[in-house]
Amino acid sequence: MNGPEVVFTKSAPKTGFSDGTESPIAQGVKVGGFLFVSGQGPLDPVSKQIVSSDIAEQTRVTLDNVKAVLEAGGTAIAHVVRVGVYLRDMKDF
Repeated sequence: MNGPEVVFTKSAPKTGFSDGTESPIAQGVKVGGFLFVSGQGPLDPVSKQIVSSDIAEQTRVTLDNVKAVLEAGGTAIAHVVRVGVYLRDMKDF
């Protein structure tokens, strides 16, 4: 069995801190045939800014970022078995 493999793509932004710096969190880690994606949100991959205040647009961009990491790791969104979602406002649920 191989050890963990870090997955990275420039097609999705790295997780950032509120001061604009990047965190050391990996976009994805492959372990034992699984790819764990972390820290994706509604950030534009180029500007690294939140795309909009609209929850629908934020959701679309977040899923695009997740797809980019999945593809970089050699898989697709059709193989996702679990997603954790964190909302700032419950009215968006």
